Amino acid sequence: MNLYFNKEDIEKLDKRFKVNLMNSLSGYKSANLIGSINSKGNTNLAIFSSVIHLGSDPALMGFIQRPTSVPRDTYNNIQENGCFTINQVHKNIVGKAHYTSVRFEEDESEFQALQLQEEYLQDFIAPFVKESFVKIGLQFEGEHLLSNGCRLIIGKIIHINLDKTVIKKDGSLQLEAVDTIAVSGLDQYYLGNFQKRYPYAKRHDIKQQLKMPKKERPDNVVYDEETKKYDAALKKYGTSVGAPLIEFEDLGNWKRMGSQKVNHHLETRYLKIKEQYQEVLELYTWNQRVYNSKFNFEPLTGSIYHLYQKENGEEFLSQIPPEDWKKTHVGSFKLDLDRVFIKVDDSEFE
Repeated sequence: MNLYFNKEDIEKLDKRFKVNLMNSLSGYKSANLIGSINSKGNTNLAIFSSVIHLGSDPALMGFIQRPTSVPRDTYNNIQENGCFTINQVHKNIVGKAHYTSVRFEEDESEFQALQLQEEYLQDFIAPFVKESFVKIGLQFEGEHLLSNGCRLIIGKIIHINLDKTVIKKDGSLQLEAVDTIAVSGLDQYYLGNFQKRYPYAKRHDIKQQLKMPKKERPDNVVYDEETKKYDAALKKYGTSVGAPLIEFEDLGNWKRMGSQKVNHHLETRYLKIKEQYQEVLELYTWNQRVYNSKFNFEPLTGSIYHLYQKENGEEFLSQIPPEDWKKTHVGSFKLDLDRVFIKVDDSEFE
């Protein structure tokens, strides 16, 4: 059963639901950290899922900057210094990369807050992310204001720094070799798996792709495509209508039943592993958030603590339950013996 939304339906959607839906519709996108620096020497790092290839000669890349009706440090820094870096996000830094979206003050560096290392290459002023395996330095070329207030920021590639394991002999990148992360929506991250590489698309190859080869000989002619010979006399079985009947056991039903059973078994295991992976990823993300929050006490095993967010976006941990004061409540967590914060429902501490 499909779901259908017309224009009126879309306009009436719940705001959060609509934001998640619209951000997910475009499918998997690359996750990149954009590094910049202002004229005071303050560095900035922000995650973007809108980086796009714009051309090879000249070599141009771009990204979409959200409306500047509120302070945008990345945009301001690029305007000041005319350069920025694009850095690949991989699975070992995806949690840290996600939290660069927190609202930091202008003089606060996301590099320091999230313990990512600044790296400077050649004489390029903008900082790279040392932990990334694909690093690109760009010179600001221009911008285009879009109808919704967003801006397409265009940069010319002048520096490329790659881990040697990521580049192939023909210049293409095998991103799966360095666990490159893709993003869907605002907060869902995926690992990409290589499937297949196709040749340069040409019209005369379409029939072969669609498995519609041109028939050169009638069905009753036995011809070996590999040896390029007519070899009916060499076959161990009859190849004509008058040949003796070949009898064999009917294994079709056994194969079908076995295949269905195996497919069901493997699909069940896959779904279970996928569910466990999602649970672990969510647990990891929450713990990164809690441990990066501010608190001045030592949490005790078995106790429940509450994560809150200030107006400036800063998060802090407290023992005071949400019903006792008016603070923006993010979530509640119980500390286990392994010092892992387990998210709990509100009903568990009422």
